[in-house]
Amino acid sequence: MGVCNEQTFNTKFEALVVNDGEITNVLGMFSDGGNVEEPEKNDYIADLTTQQTTLANTLQKVGVEVDEKEVFSTLIPKNEQLVEELSVYIGIEEQLAELSDGGGVENPTTDDYVNDLINRRNSLAETLQEAGVEASPDETFSTLVPKNNEKIKEMAVSAGVIDALTNYGERENCEGLFRGCTLVTELPPIAMSKATNLYYAFQNCSSLTKVTFKGTPPAPTGCREMFQCCLSLTEIPNIDFSKVETLQGAFDRCISLPKHITFNAYDCRNLQTAFQGVPCEELTVIISDKCTSLYGLCASYFEYMGAKHLTIIGDTSNATFANIFFKSDAISLYGDNLVFGKNSQCGSMWMYWCGNFKNITPKRIETNFYMAHTGVLTLESAKNIINALVDYSGTDEEFAYEVTFHPNTLALLEAEGATAPNGLTWLEYADSKGWNT
Repeated sequence: MGVCNEQTFNTKFEALVVNDGEITNVLGMFSDGGNVEEPEKNDYIADLTTQQTTLANTLQKVGVEVDEKEVFSTLIPKNEQLVEELSVYIGIEEQLAELSDGGGVENPTTDDYVNDLINRRNSLAETLQEAGVEASPDETFSTLVPKNNEKIKEMAVSAGVIDALTNYGERENCEGLFRGCTLVTELPPIAMSKATNLYYAFQNCSSLTKVTFKGTPPAPTGCREMFQCCLSLTEIPNIDFSKVETLQGAFDRCISLPKHITFNAYDCRNLQTAFQGVPCEELTVIISDKCTSLYGLCASYFEYMGAKHLTIIGDTSNATFANIFFKSDAISLYGDNLVFGKNSQCGSMWMYWCGNFKNITPKRIETNFYMAHTGVLTLESAKNIINALVDYSGTDEEFAYEVTFHPNTLALLEAEGATAPNGLTWLEYADSKGWNT
């Protein structure tokens, strides 16, 4: 079926009898003739008439007053007004599918999606009414949802229902449990001993200062964005992280955490942006060789800066360091087994705009290593880097990789003269290992 989406067509459609010679050309602008091969005038008219009837029926179904004799010039404005008011959903199945499952119907149609959303809207209104909120089934989601959000916030600080909320955690899936409760400053001890999924559990609780648990603390496997944007959180809760697989964004922008943090991530694989925008002085993270991503771990987020001094305890050989200090005030990266493996991704973006970076203690470097972003790297750190370069001389990987320094660092190394091993200058020493400098 073709699509008629221009109101101006109405005058042409209703005046077709005036100039029959132009009918086919005009109709072809607004219809495909109902997919008929080589359509004629009547095919175009039949298709457009069907569209007109379908649009009228759809508008009637969602409560719009429509006369069955109305034409596009009145139907289209009503349809556009409805879309604007409800942000919906007429004949836009892909968008509808993001908001509804069609009421559980297999292969849902547009009608199924619309009916499901209407039912959910009515149910939401009834729930709010039962909770004492002034609400009506005639209202749209645009007014009902804010009322519902406000009621949730009120409930979270109400002594009458707080116990029910905090004991809700006695289940495995606690995803989004207190998400968006921006008015909550403190919760009583929460029972979460069975929780395995804490995805988004306290996300955007911007006033929350601390979280404590009743009984055994949770030992989740997933903590993605668990405390993201908890701007007032003053301490990392007593959670057992020994089974966690992902901490992506877990403490992202928790800007009130202590200035000195030690965090045991155990065998966690994904620490991407876990402490992004946390402006602590010193952050120590304990990992294992199962960690594959340190991406953006201490990156900044606009005005929120990451840690200045990062220490990683554990084997980093399988981890990517991409964007680890992106646009931050980072000064140091230390580690007891700081290995930059083939997947480390230490190209030009790994410390992008990190002009204050000075200190690094690598143990082993296996691939391209870009340090031209900082002109204040210490001489000792520059030597540490060159000493850590894998010796590829005489192998198939000789001169396959490059170590890149800022001109200031190159000047420091050149001023040292032939003080590197084997009586070489430091850049000559790097070259002797099969590296481009």
